[in-house]
Amino acid sequence: MKNLLKGILAIAILFSATASFGQEMAQAPQQRAWNQLQWMKKNLSITDDQSQKIFPILFQSATKMENLKTAPAGTDRRAEMKNIQTSKENDIKAILNADQYTKYQAHQMEMKEKMAERRSEATSGN
Repeated sequence: MKNLLKGILAIAILFSATASFGQEMAQAPQQRAWNQLQWMKKNLSITDDQSQKIFPILFQSATKMENLKTAPAGTDRRAEMKNIQTSKENDIKAILNADQYTKYQAHQMEMKEKMAERRSEATSGN
């Protein structure tokens, strides 16, 4: 009887973990946009008005990037990603003031460098 209860409990936990993982995946673009917005609020001191304009841009960009994962074969994902990123940058530039945008660009460069380092480490086997 104890083993049966343990088995049922294990199955219930497995199903609940699978369901919550699926929910997290569905929320990934929204969460990504929210995290970026929070960084901007903290580090760029964006206003509430700017925040309301920027979040939809971040969310749309994150959603498009997520959708690229399931793009049909033959899709030039790299070019699409570059287009999405360029569009996002242009839209954000139109909302931020010069000082905010300079800080934003510096952060973007820092993130690119970190990604390049991770790629380099992954390919070198470290």
